[in-house]
Amino acid sequence: MSYRLRHLLLLVGLLLPCVASASYWQAQQLTAQWRQYLAESAQVLQQDATALAAEQQGGALTAATRHNQFGLTGINNAAEAQAVLSFQTPSGGWSKRTDMRIARLSGQQFGSEANYVPTFDNDATSTQLQWLADFYPQATPQLQQHIVQTIERGVALVLQAQYPNGGFPQSYPLRGGYHDAITLNDNALYQLMQLLWQVANEPHFAMLADSTKTEAAAAFYRAVDWLLANQVVVDGKRTVWGAQHHPLTGEPVTARKYEKASLVSSESAKILQLLLRYAPDYPGVAPSLAEAANWLRDKQISDKDRHRDSEGRLSLIDSPGSVIWSRFYDLKTGQPVFFDRDGLTYSDVSQISLERQRGYGWYQSVAAEFLAEYDQAAADKHCTNFGLDTPGGAGGAMLKVTNLNRSGPGSLAAALAHSGPRVVVFEVAGVIDLERTNLEINQPYLTIAGETAPAPGITLIKGGLRIISHDVIVRHLHIRPGDAGLPKRTGWDTDGIAVTGKDACNVLVEHNSISWATDELVSASGPRDKGPQATSKHITFRYNILAEALDYATHIKGKHSKGALVHDFSRHIAFIGNLFAHNARRNPYFKAHTTGVVLNNIIYNADANAVKLGFIDTEWAHTTFSPQNPQVAVIGNVLRYGRDSYSDLALVSYHGDAYLQDNLTFNLDDKAMYDTAGVIKRLTAAPVWPQGIRVMAAKEVEHQLLPVVGARYWQRDVTDQRIVQSYVNRDGRIIDSQQQVGGYPQIKPVHRPLQVPTDNINIWLESFIPTGTKPQEP
Repeated sequence: MSYRLRHLLLLVGLLLPCVASASYWQAQQLTAQWRQYLAESAQVLQQDATALAAEQQGGALTAATRHNQFGLTGINNAAEAQAVLSFQTPSGGWSKRTDMRIARLSGQQFGSEANYVPTFDNDATSTQLQWLADFYPQATPQLQQHIVQTIERGVALVLQAQYPNGGFPQSYPLRGGYHDAITLNDNALYQLMQLLWQVANEPHFAMLADSTKTEAAAAFYRAVDWLLANQVVVDGKRTVWGAQHHPLTGEPVTARKYEKASLVSSESAKILQLLLRYAPDYPGVAPSLAEAANWLRDKQISDKDRHRDSEGRLSLIDSPGSVIWSRFYDLKTGQPVFFDRDGLTYSDVSQISLERQRGYGWYQSVAAEFLAEYDQAAADKHCTNFGLDTPGGAGGAMLKVTNLNRSGPGSLAAALAHSGPRVVVFEVAGVIDLERTNLEINQPYLTIAGETAPAPGITLIKGGLRIISHDVIVRHLHIRPGDAGLPKRTGWDTDGIAVTGKDACNVLVEHNSISWATDELVSASGPRDKGPQATSKHITFRYNILAEALDYATHIKGKHSKGALVHDFSRHIAFIGNLFAHNARRNPYFKAHTTGVVLNNIIYNADANAVKLGFIDTEWAHTTFSPQNPQVAVIGNVLRYGRDSYSDLALVSYHGDAYLQDNLTFNLDDKAMYDTAGVIKRLTAAPVWPQGIRVMAAKEVEHQLLPVVGARYWQRDVTDQRIVQSYVNRDGRIIDSQQQVGGYPQIKPVHRPLQVPTDNINIWLESFIPTGTKPQEP
């Protein structure tokens, strides 16, 4: 290091000779890039000091009020926004442990710990930027402009803080000591990387310049490169990371006396979660995740949980089924270690002082969350190509349905409950009354072959199907839940077919007729607060009639005519060649973090929206995720207005990202209407796409699709005949009850034995469908 540079750094307090870890920079052969970085940091530090001195005008500095958090959990109004804005340093960051409920005064310190302002420690800077972005839509135009400038300056500081090797210090501008280390402790690096990812990809930072988003994405992947290069290797195997790493060599280093160089389980687990969620396919990430997962499994403490007595003494107690990890592990032996203010290392938490037992998190369970996500992601690898390639129950047992009972031997319910690959065939036709229950499919590898039933086929009423397993094919069923004769808004809400949960994937629902549901006709879903690993995926709804979802019926919310819902995080969901008719909304609706395809569908007589993209911000308030636009390819569809359609109905509406090509929209006078309404970002290519799919031109869809859509289309029941004819005649309405259109079907049971062959089962199944009537399929 040159004398001039060293003098400059000492002058502004960057190097603190009394702090041992200041030697990060001493006796190092620094490249020009590193020397420039240090000089820029010193300049930023001096600029902050000069700005504060100018405010001070020779008077004494006013202290900032200390608060263990920030006094806020978010920004709820303009006054709180102004307060948070006022605590941004001239360089662009914020302090930790500072009360930000009341605006900072001129000459007041920017933080309660003046020597480390700004910082990324204890969630500082990243939290304020997130809050401001969340509040931005509620702000006045003038305040919005201020917020954008502030966020741009804050992100610029984060980008400037990144070391040339991709790591980040705990505080920037640099102040010396352990704060200059690349810091995972207290999730500092995790918070910065998550911020960079969100700036680059998520809609609540959409107000930022494209160049900022591009730089943020590049910085995120530079940080990934640093992580991959510095994952600690012990005995030739990658483990995890330290709580702090040397900014130049990448070796784990000591911070405070009770934070000695070691491997850290909890903060490493958060980094691993981030890599799994945001960069699973980035080169080098997969083996990094695998070896870290192996290490964490090896270090877990099973059947134990932490316990504090009345004085705060920490110990482990028996807890069958629980798993926990020590926060720190020895770099060489891999054994749990504990530290105290005396700088010594101990092997048992009971050996350290009571003050340190009380004041630090020595045991953690964050690793369990990562391992659960990792295992689910591995389990989902077989989920591919929108479910179009699923074998269903091919090659399995042939199970006969011989009666129309809701349950019991010979029933459809009994066949669904079997385990192992199976094909369900029918020796009976008629109505199965589910009596306000749903049939659950919780075992994988199933084909329901409704085409094998004698005419007029199988109809389910007063309930539907709930699919919570994988590799399921459902064909040629009529599913008509209806209101079951209940009063309005009694709270009976059921889908026709719901595909839901972490195990639901590789599902193909084709050639069914689904109507009169009191929630959605069909849905793909899962819990939004658990991420994509907990949600259904790779599902196709193809060649179905999805019609007459009941509006003002038994749903607790009242009016609720909804066609199809793709819930948050459900991905690779396709709607191909369906007839959506007389559903007020959601034809279909893709919510946050979803991906999918809407191809060659006919949508008729929707009222407020046809294909809807978007999400509700308030639904994400209590999750660890931020909502992100759905991304959907919308190709070759036909939308026709009906008597219930709004005069400005567009094919795609609300807000989201869509690739649109060759779609047709017509009003009641057959005049071309809108493709989009709302905030729809047009993509230049399909975000996802199923392999082997034949795309029809939109002008051919009506001619090609109408003859082959729905269950048993070669001999449609009276309900399907009426629905299809309503499209041809351009009549029909959105309904509140099945009673408005004739009520539940009354079908006399029909029995007919089946002779099931021992081989060539697929050819046998195809023989039930008249030759020449099948649509061209992949």
